Amino acid sequence: MTNVEWSDRLNRKIGSRIRPIRLPAERKMSFSGDEQCLEVTLRPAAITESNMQDNDSAFEAWILAIVAWCDVASVTIKCEMPESDARRASKHYQRALYRLQRFSELMNGLVTVHPPELFLDSKITNCLSPTLNVALGKDTARARSSIGSESEIEKEFKRTDSPARNRLMKAFELTKLDRQFPVGLFDGEPRRDKDKDPGIFTGGKSAIDLIGLDRNNGIWIFELKRDGNVAVGALSELLFYSAVLRDAQGDKPAFKFSTRKLGARAEVYPEDVRGAARIHARLLLNNLHPLLNNNLFALLNKAASQAGWAIDYGRVNLGDYWPA
Repeated sequence: MTNVEWSDRLNRKIGSRIRPIRLPAERKMSFSGDEQCLEVTLRPAAITESNMQDNDSAFEAWILAIVAWCDVASVTIKCEMPESDARRASKHYQRALYRLQRFSELMNGLVTVHPPELFLDSKITNCLSPTLNVALGKDTARARSSIGSESEIEKEFKRTDSPARNRLMKAFELTKLDRQFPVGLFDGEPRRDKDKDPGIFTGGKSAIDLIGLDRNNGIWIFELKRDGNVAVGALSELLFYSAVLRDAQGDKPAFKFSTRKLGARAEVYPEDVRGAARIHARLLLNNLHPLLNNNLFALLNKAASQAGWAIDYGRVNLGDYWPA
């Protein structure tokens, strides 16, 4: 089958919709094969140029959707190797390699990635101390953003006198609730070096929208989407964030946290993540993409359990907590 044929199959499964489901353009990502084996080819542009939440790069979400809706038995992901310059320069590429590796581990036995030598490009395996950045600076939650923007909604959940914050914390028995928890990864301590950029993943604004700690020592991460933003890629973001936090846990974590002094804005600390008993990953939104249904989350949670990951996935209705 082709991208168009798989799209038609999904639309028939879902039923009538105002806007039909369309898989990414084949110049970015192509889908072939059948229910016995779905074959996905990732073009260089999909793994070197696009943000993971973009539909053209959200391979995990599309694969999970097709598997869940079309009862696919196995998946083969084939990656077309980018040019050497793009491979060296692109932090999106490094993040894509990490996503591919963790996704295949999570979906153990269902998803395989080719060629295996692709992962030789990963900077993570070639650096001595993969290090996550930490929250610096002052608390800006009181500074207003555009009304209805995701930034303003995040800030409302951060403000201590907010009814929305109180509702969310009560519902999930949270003792802490923070925003914009950084997930930039570096080769050693994060720094700005004109001669050598230590960044492995994209940094800057790469952060978890909302993160909380509950009474049972569980970490909650919420990927927030305002009304109208229902891209399937939100699930790829959630998978990435949960995998990064998992790799920062335990006595011998794969990722360390920076030792820099936390800023005044930080409420959830690295030690909260390191010592968490479980990670609860949720999409926080009103308009869920039609492909991301309960069956898909059940498939994902079953895979996490079988892989031994102490993570569960789901969605939370934003309208139950915001607007206040």
